Amino acid sequence: INLGKSKIDGGELEITMRPAQDFTVHANMGILNTRVQEGVLASGDISGQELPYAPHFSGTFGFDWAALHMANTFVNVHVDANYNAKQYLALPNEDAIAQGSYSLINARISLRSQDERWEAGVWGRNLADTFYLTNAVDVQGFGFDYRHRGTPRMIGALTADVTIVGMAVATIVPSMAAVNSAAMQARRTYRRRSGGSSINTGDGAFGKRLYRF
Repeated sequence: INLGKSKIDGGELEITMRPAQDFTVHANMGILNTRVQEGVLASGDISGQELPYAPHFSGTFGFDWAALHMANTFVNVHVDANYNAKQYLALPNEDAIAQGSYSLINARISLRSQDERWEAGVWGRNLADTFYLTNAVDVQGFGFDYRHRGTPRMIGALTADVTIVGMAVATIVPSMAAVNSAAMQARRTYRRRSGGSSINTGDGAFGKRLYRF
């Protein structure tokens, strides 16, 4: 690929609002316009085509709601949806290896302590089980196109953090959908909350365990 010159124009708007003490809304919108101004492939000139993975419009909307308060805990509900317009996945632009517009819906409901020391619940991703592509390559020279599907519907369990003598012990509750995905979610949760290092002891009788110091 020889791209002598290309142009990218766009903008992004992000809004966070709290219309009520226990309710927070998040919204994000992006507009993008891309063009190859000078470019040549083995198949010919691609000037004027769009760059890959550059939808003209994308947006996300979600909310967090502390739905029910109890003595030392509360129920937290999170829902988010994101939309991506049509995008090409390779150069040259071909509809056969493009991804049309699509939306994904994710949700999480959990029981959390008031001091946020622990949290347990369930989550779901791509709840509508939308089929979409994350990558595609034209290999018609071999008689087919390579296509990589995005993550299908997944349901899993959140982690529960408990402090014992200065050590945070985290256990992943096994999920019928995907224990590995739950483990990945746990790692992200720990890093976001407290940072530090972790040791993965591997698979045990009750799933993966991570020990944090």
